[in-house]
Amino acid sequence: LQQLGLGAALSLTQRETDILRFLTNGFPASYIGEELHLSKRTVENYISTIKDKLDCDCKVALIKKAHQIVPFLP
Repeated sequence: LQQLGLGAALSLTQRETDILRFLTNGFPASYIGEELHLSKRTVENYISTIKDKLDCDCKVALIKKAHQIVPFLP
């Protein structure tokens, strides 16, 4: 990931990675929350944190970057 310029993805926690995987599949925060037994608000907070870590200014940019990152995550 470092070589691809996506090193920031290495700072994601396991929970953030799980949420990122759901986002790449187009699932909304409410669905992600149900699946992970979290409130919708908690998921939205995670998404905000992920956007900050990956330097994305909107959810669309986050999803685009997620499609680049997710295939390389363990």
